[in-house]
Amino acid sequence: MRYLLPYICLALFLLSGGWNVTFGQEISDAELEDLIEILVEDSDDNVDYDTYLERLTYFNNNPINLNKSSAEDLYNLGLLTPLQVGSLIYYREYVGKLINIYELQAIPNWDLATIRKVLPFVRVKGGIDDFNVKGGQLLWGGKHQLFMRYSRVLEEQKGYTAADTLDDGSLSNRYLGSQDKLYMRYKYGYGRKISYGFTAEKDAGEEFFKGSQSQGFDFYSAHLYLSDVGPFSQIIVGDYEMRLGQGLTVWNSLGFGKSAYVMNVKRQGSPIRAYTSVHEINFLRGIAASANLTDKISVTAFGSIKPVDVNVVAVDTLTDEIISISAINEFGAHRTESELNTKGAVSQSDVGAHIRYETRRVGLGATVAYNKYDKPIFRSDSPYNRFRFSGDSNLNYSIDYRLLVGNLHFFGETAFSSFGGMATLNGVLASLHPTIDVSIVQRHYERNYEAPYSNAFAESSTILNESGLFFGAEVRPKKGWTLRAYFDLYDHPWLRFRTDAPSTGSDKLIQLDYKPSRSLVAYVRFKSETKGQNAANNSSPLDFLTPSTKTSFRVNLKYKVNKNITMKSRVELSWFDDEVNPQEKGFMAYQEFSYKPLSFPLSFDIRYMLFDTDSYNTRIYTYEKDVLYFFSIPAYFDQGRRYYITARYKLMRGVDVWLRFAQTTFYNRETIGGGLEEINGSTRSDVKLQVRFKF
Repeated sequence: MRYLLPYICLALFLLSGGWNVTFGQEISDAELEDLIEILVEDSDDNVDYDTYLERLTYFNNNPINLNKSSAEDLYNLGLLTPLQVGSLIYYREYVGKLINIYELQAIPNWDLATIRKVLPFVRVKGGIDDFNVKGGQLLWGGKHQLFMRYSRVLEEQKGYTAADTLDDGSLSNRYLGSQDKLYMRYKYGYGRKISYGFTAEKDAGEEFFKGSQSQGFDFYSAHLYLSDVGPFSQIIVGDYEMRLGQGLTVWNSLGFGKSAYVMNVKRQGSPIRAYTSVHEINFLRGIAASANLTDKISVTAFGSIKPVDVNVVAVDTLTDEIISISAINEFGAHRTESELNTKGAVSQSDVGAHIRYETRRVGLGATVAYNKYDKPIFRSDSPYNRFRFSGDSNLNYSIDYRLLVGNLHFFGETAFSSFGGMATLNGVLASLHPTIDVSIVQRHYERNYEAPYSNAFAESSTILNESGLFFGAEVRPKKGWTLRAYFDLYDHPWLRFRTDAPSTGSDKLIQLDYKPSRSLVAYVRFKSETKGQNAANNSSPLDFLTPSTKTSFRVNLKYKVNKNITMKSRVELSWFDDEVNPQEKGFMAYQEFSYKPLSFPLSFDIRYMLFDTDSYNTRIYTYEKDVLYFFSIPAYFDQGRRYYITARYKLMRGVDVWLRFAQTTFYNRETIGGGLEEINGSTRSDVKLQVRFKF
């Protein structure tokens, strides 16, 4: 029966219409970008997702062997729930190794949609990671990639004009460098055994090989990563990310929050990852390693020292030495004299360790992390900062767990900081029926909890001063239909920025997806969030809170005309009501045309969009495609139009060129932006050129 199982699965697969799926296929860059959009389009921020796109590309080129992969390997994909990972491992233990990829349909919790989603990234036979290779082959015989990117705003911005003479005779502030933004990255990899490379970036306004930047680029990053070296399962030197527990102590990597994908609420993945992005604060620099003490117990340790930008509070008037700071500056740009004066002005040191016991059903971990600054932090005296961390050092420690009981997957973490606060998160993922999955997450983060690298499930961007309960459900009533919904109720026991009293809030979403074939994907979505915040345009002596509600409704349609052409349409409406001022409204619509032939070197995406909102309160976010490994989720408000075209040309084997032009025109503005970024006019144009060499 064991040997007949794959053939039975194949027969059932064909009878169910499965011939639309090509197993072991190579996914295109465009399809990868579509997958990224599905996962991140609900985000309200320009979060660093480029490394996640790179990771999926890597797994497409180096598929995971399902017969040898650990739970950690499978979590690294970011496409499977803990229930699905547990089901696969259980199947291997009690049935045996997969003989054929079609056998995935026999695994509980693996529906056809999940299988289609992961197929480009998995295999069941041996690959490059399953063989021993000689040192020279390992160091040089893998895949090399070199990226070079140029971009700039075409209109002149105020920071690049001639300086004005002020009343005291001094000159006004201006950027020291050009409007050009430059980026270069080299990366080498041989399967999952080794990777090394470097990244360099010059932001617009920064000098380049002159003045303050005689070394060329403003930011440099490099790493060397090895796996399965002696007693170490992972070791990295240079810049890296740590991902421990549920993110209450250390998780300076991408972690998905609330979205229509309600089962993606648990943090999971390997503890160490190379850092290849250009965010100049949120990384560690030094060394980190993981080792397996036994087949069930592993330990991870890390150490880091790096300079950080700061907001200065006090300076010694005789020596100009910084005495104290108010916060770490995460902006990362060094374009003016004032920005350069605080560049890398303080040294931040971090050390930590994590020990873990892991079986298929049970996981238990303990983390300790200590960070220190060589200058103390003294927060501003704003009331909402009263319980925030002050000082030059902080210690965090936590216990995290996971437990698999039948179709229930429990997880959580409880953490403490030496500053006095406590944070706890607990959740459960449940498969109630082959067509019904639910998720529940409870969190409580005290107002004086502080961890500089925390990134857990939350409403706020900082893990403190919040309690909440999240319910999510995904229902697949019949083939082609999926209903997703969540409800999140939360409160903030202490004051926050622009919220001068304790407040409560709620967030709800419902989305209905319809996918009758691979050619048509459509969905409708309703989302509403209510939270207490200071009343706008308040003329009374004291601030008071009002329940402000933002509601949106979206209709999205994507249709594949043929194998080369895809059309995408979206209409979205938004409303904002604070029960004091008149209700505000917003509207956005776009049409997108994609041409990606398989046998022609040129492909391109074109989008034309109209938007009309009463204010920033009714802003509408939308994902935008860009050159490879770069994209954004900007907010649009006021009245105007926007269009862009992104073209890719395969110049020759191993050489690809991308060119992008985007322009936004506002109908109700005479200037765009503010401060030194201001454009005197109603139009902003951006151009971007990228070249990739593969060898």
